[in-house]
Amino acid sequence: MNQILMTGENRKKSYNSNHGTSINRIVRFFAIVILFFGIILVGQGSYAMVKNMTSTPPVPTINIEQVGSNVILKIQSSTPIKQVVYSINGEEVSIQGRNRNQIGENLDLELGENKIKVQITDKNGNVTTNEQVYYWDSAPTIELTGDGKKAKITVRDDMQISYIEYWWDNEEKTKVEATEEITTILETKLDIEKGERTLNVVAVDNNNNKSEEQQTYKGVTKPTIKLEQNGAEVSINVSDETGLSIVEYQINDKYTKKEDVNAKEGKYVVDLEEGQNAVAVRVTNTDGLVAEYVERFNN
Repeated sequence: MNQILMTGENRKKSYNSNHGTSINRIVRFFAIVILFFGIILVGQGSYAMVKNMTSTPPVPTINIEQVGSNVILKIQSSTPIKQVVYSINGEEVSIQGRNRNQIGENLDLELGENKIKVQITDKNGNVTTNEQVYYWDSAPTIELTGDGKKAKITVRDDMQISYIEYWWDNEEKTKVEATEEITTILETKLDIEKGERTLNVVAVDNNNNKSEEQQTYKGVTKPTIKLEQNGAEVSINVSDETGLSIVEYQINDKYTKKEDVNAKEGKYVVDLEEGQNAVAVRVTNTDGLVAEYVERFNN
């Protein structure tokens, strides 16, 4: 009996001992798991802190685009901008960023070479600099003039003319290139044919700046004068396609003027003096063009 009781007590002690050991093992296991995850979390947090401390923010982008005599400046930054300083050929302009992420400016170029420097400072004190060179010169100027017989083309440029092209109406183009002697002014004269004609001109400089001009001309001719001797007389024959306005003639010292002729043809007979006669004729048409002629006759 006592042996049985002792055996039961021994079994109870053994069970309690084994049960306590199992619990301790479980507790240790979960403690190790918790410690392991704790180490991982602490490592991740530390890595994130170090990364934030050592990583460099993206550099701001500076976009500069030339449009004729202007430059468009566009700045973008992921970090708020504290200040922007730009200069053209050394003349600085400062802009407060006011923590903006985008800033745009329109800059006027000077004639010739333009050195543009842009410096950006963000709120963390990081500085980004960009420097470029741009060229600008004005487009060539074209002046078209004429007197009814000739059309004159005058092209001027501040820097260097490359070439001009001209053509009448829908005819083939003619190209005239500048030479080493002709750099900033180029001139040429053209005959104007009868009737209404349109002259087209294109001028291009060495920087590919282009100008275009168009002018309509009315091609006219000067009056015609023809003298014929018939014995002691001379016939003065004048004509004009647009119309006669004034006819003047002089034989030696005798001067005659016919105004408001208002005709396309005219004939005037004058007597010659004995000996040598100088006959001078001047005719003006309705467009204001003048023709003159002098001939000597013996009587």
